[in-house]
Amino acid sequence: MSGSTPHARLPSAHSGLEVSVIIPCGRPERAIPTLESLAHQTYTGAYEVFTVGQGVSALDGRFPFLRTIDSPTPLNPAEARNRGARAARGAFLLFIDDDCQAEPDWIERNVAELDADPRVGAVGGRINGASGRFMARCTDIGNFWLQLGPRRKVEMPSLFSASLAIRRDLFEQLGGFDERLAVREDTDLVRRARQIGHASLYEPAIRIRHDHRRSTFGAFLRYQYANGLGAGLTVEMNEPTASRVTRLRVACRRCYALLILPLAAGQTVQVGLGCRHLGLKLLPMLPVVFIGYIAFHVGVWRRLQCR
Repeated sequence: MSGSTPHARLPSAHSGLEVSVIIPCGRPERAIPTLESLAHQTYTGAYEVFTVGQGVSALDGRFPFLRTIDSPTPLNPAEARNRGARAARGAFLLFIDDDCQAEPDWIERNVAELDADPRVGAVGGRINGASGRFMARCTDIGNFWLQLGPRRKVEMPSLFSASLAIRRDLFEQLGGFDERLAVREDTDLVRRARQIGHASLYEPAIRIRHDHRRSTFGAFLRYQYANGLGAGLTVEMNEPTASRVTRLRVACRRCYALLILPLAAGQTVQVGLGCRHLGLKLLPMLPVVFIGYIAFHVGVWRRLQCR
């Protein structure tokens, strides 16, 4: 659809720009559906869109609202998002991933939530999976369950950057994403915003479709293990107001293997309670989610062994 006339509003050279959308892009061709979804937004103001990553210049000219920031080397998501934010002109920064498609009112709803309450620093939306296959749904539930329910607007302790909006001044005050983090840089950013008094809001009416393409058991386990290996306990060790479970994980990091099964079981119970609105559909997923959490914590344990 890149040959059609998009409905995106281009910024005027003489007007202030309210919104900048930033896409960390490791796979330029995968970002085309994302960009097409951004081309047909209901938002009536001007906005700009950045793709950031190696090879993104291949997208030049495909969409009139698009600006590309090409890198000679691969960037991790935190690095890519920060580069986009430094080039952006908007008062609000909206982040979406290159395997996600935004609903037509995605920008409009994000801006409305940030505008409505100055106490709200960051806003996340509902992350719906694009595939209905069983293992793809297990990936959705195991990783994004916090942003698959509840069905009402609520404050959350963390949000995911697959759909994340934040005030530019707050983003700059926080110093952006921590580029040392290979994963969970989004939850870390929201944690730091909360520490200085800003609420993080989940609004399920803000929706994206996430086409992660992890629809086999092997792909699911590899993803969970890689997340654990990349995460370690880096974020937890910087958390001054950690929960008792988090403090236990940090205190017992030398014997972390002993915690793997109880931690995986506890997280699975959390998922079951948080997604109980799915009813009986959830039951066959929970054993798979449990195994996935085991793989995640095995990755954490391996990372701790390498310290």
